[in-house]
Amino acid sequence: MIDPVPITYNGRSFSSQELVLMRQAARDCAGLGVTEIARTVCEWLDWKRPNGRLKNHECRLLLERLQLEGFLTLPPLRPIRPPWPTPSLYRPPNRSPGAFKPRLRNWNPSA
Repeated sequence: MIDPVPITYNGRSFSSQELVLMRQAARDCAGLGVTEIARTVCEWLDWKRPNGRLKNHECRLLLERLQLEGFLTLPPLRPIRPPWPTPSLYRPPNRSPGAFKPRLRNWNPSA
């Protein structure tokens, strides 16, 4: 395979070898999510902010751009579930869907 042409993205230049490493990470770490692949690439390339934190957001954007250009293939995005129960997923224990029956005999709306 022909080595890719070096590029500059977000103020950082990436060599052909670094781009090949990104493609390898996307292929070898396909069981992980895209964000975790971006973090891995940042660690491998020591791509950090001045405060020492990884530039994983910028790396993810670069990986997505490289995918659009056909250079690499990222795993499909995982569906995100909310951290709270949703009506379609939550059912109180020991209750069937039609088990609730309100008792109206003692109900007095004027009281």
